[in-house]
Amino acid sequence: EHPALSNKPKEDVSARKSANNSSSNSSKKKGFGFGSSSLSSATVFGREASSSAYHPPPRKSSIQANVYDSLPSASTAHHSNYSTHSYTSSSTADASYGYYEAHRSTENAMPPLEFKVVSVPDELRQTCPSCGVFFSLPLKRRHHCRLCGDIFCNDCSAHRCLLPLEGPQFEKPVRVCNDCFPDVDKQNYFSMRRYLTPLILFDPENKDTMAVGGRRGENGDDNDELGPKQCAAALSALTSDLDAVLLDCTTFQEKITLGADVLVPAIVRHLTHRSTSDRAVRALSSLLALGNLVGDDSFAQAVYLIGGKEVLDAILALLEWSGSAKKTLAVQEQAARALFYLSDAKMIESLLNMSSGSDIAMKAVEVLKATQKKEEDEKGGPQLPSSSTIMVNPPASVEHLDIHRTIRNCLDHTTTSASPSLQRWSASSLRNLIIEDQRRSLVAASESAQTGGVAPLNYESFSLQLVSSGGVMILCSLIGADDADTRAHATAALSATIDATRAVDASQATLREMRGEPPTSGSNGNSTSDASIVEAIVSGGGCGSSLAQLLLSADDAVAGMGCSFASSLVRPILTNPQGSSLSEGGMAQSVGKDDDGLAAYRNAGIALATEGGCLPALVQLLRDPNTGGQVVRPVELRKCAMETLAAICLAVSYKAGGPDGEPDNAAMVIARGALERLEE
Repeated sequence: EHPALSNKPKEDVSARKSANNSSSNSSKKKGFGFGSSSLSSATVFGREASSSAYHPPPRKSSIQANVYDSLPSASTAHHSNYSTHSYTSSSTADASYGYYEAHRSTENAMPPLEFKVVSVPDELRQTCPSCGVFFSLPLKRRHHCRLCGDIFCNDCSAHRCLLPLEGPQFEKPVRVCNDCFPDVDKQNYFSMRRYLTPLILFDPENKDTMAVGGRRGENGDDNDELGPKQCAAALSALTSDLDAVLLDCTTFQEKITLGADVLVPAIVRHLTHRSTSDRAVRALSSLLALGNLVGDDSFAQAVYLIGGKEVLDAILALLEWSGSAKKTLAVQEQAARALFYLSDAKMIESLLNMSSGSDIAMKAVEVLKATQKKEEDEKGGPQLPSSSTIMVNPPASVEHLDIHRTIRNCLDHTTTSASPSLQRWSASSLRNLIIEDQRRSLVAASESAQTGGVAPLNYESFSLQLVSSGGVMILCSLIGADDADTRAHATAALSATIDATRAVDASQATLREMRGEPPTSGSNGNSTSDASIVEAIVSGGGCGSSLAQLLLSADDAVAGMGCSFASSLVRPILTNPQGSSLSEGGMAQSVGKDDDGLAAYRNAGIALATEGGCLPALVQLLRDPNTGGQVVRPVELRKCAMETLAAICLAVSYKAGGPDGEPDNAAMVIARGALERLEE
């Protein structure tokens, strides 16, 4: 059974009978981001790239997420302005499906673990984690919270509450810490704070945290561990709770009582350990998906500000696992899922516009200071610069993500036929990464331009390498994939590649002009490298029936992606004044012999008119139900379709504008066939 099928049974996520038990983790969240590009780094996030680009309407607030639909769809959460979109199944079995679904007892699935609250041993807490007071001081005794199991001083655990938990000790009021009390006061006895104790205290490099010696746990067990098994169980239980909130986002404020400055560090510190990395990356991706869905960027921001380059490299390392085992593919899928949300254009824009005095930035400083102080205490004194000098620079933190390395990995995984889900997440991430690659390139060009073009560029765009590296051909092959969502993501990535290449070409041309260098010239007289990408797309079948299927989609968001892609192929015909001129003497021109640099775009227009039913599909977008259309399309979508048709008409008139001569000219035959289609 493929994970995209809509008839899968859903796990019961009702309240558990005991705070000491938690169900195994499950499921994934969908999403896809769709922005636009521009020739200016100042408006790259403003969706003002071109008048031809279609931007779908805002997402409906009543969106209901199905966390079992683990794959990104052509629709998305709040950032991408997409409405909901139903998945289509694939004929290819997904080798990664079922690894995290332990309750289904699938083969080679992740072993299920039962989470139990463990009382922290006294030797692991020398100070109160809430106020920092030393327990060695007089009258400062250790006291265990009966809900989370951690140790606090008396002042920080002064509450006594009746907990509806199993066991004789809960027949009367028990001690609850100040951190857990707000949840208990709201009758939330299954607070996520229970998971923090093993997640924060477990350290595989410290043998003192591997076992609880001589102390009974909350269930009376003698051999409760605070080791990798308990940590993994906490990650699984946390993921299950996050997925439950994904099913009903109205409970976000009630259930997610921990801030990003607490949850994110507790999760990401386990990404590098083999025993916990699979569950940690699953928990992180679910947390990022939830934040994206409800419009809370703080979780993704915390990964950059608190985790930094070390955490982002750890996620990439998981994406680079080798092998085709179910666990490997499942972990790679979750890593790609996390990177999709971490490279979201709107989230990155929020980081770029964030000041060092913002709430999340200040919390990040506090977390970093606390971490450094702990390291200093363990090493017997200051080993690093004073914690008072620690600062975070949100805009600079964006550079922690290695764009080139991430794009290469995602391109590799788009060819993974064994796991269509991994293929989808990788394809969806590529578009975000290409937009970020464009932004960095334009910023580098702007900085160089401020010196008159003298300073060398400090960043090289990867989009210029996509043709030579075969990336464009890989994406073109995905346009014909069996899965509709994969086709949509590949189309969006190609459209972003074309727009990014044009933007980078324009900035490079400006720098060459500043330096007094002659303009460069590409193949077939084309002066821009995006022409090579358009040529590769046309030759790779990118204008075929798969594109027509996107254009005919009943979902305006999906149809908009297809239409925007078609528009990007022929847009220079409209924006270049020479595009509206006929051939010399009204004679038709052979394919590839244009001398005005528009050959590739005209050939794309001919292909759209003659191949795969794209022309009728574009016409269908313009029709309303009264004239034979299926539905009334948004005006912006119809405008994009009309501009695309205008460019196709100019291309066809240029190619077929001459008399009925040269019957053996293949280009003439094709152009005349396109003209007949337009007339029909």
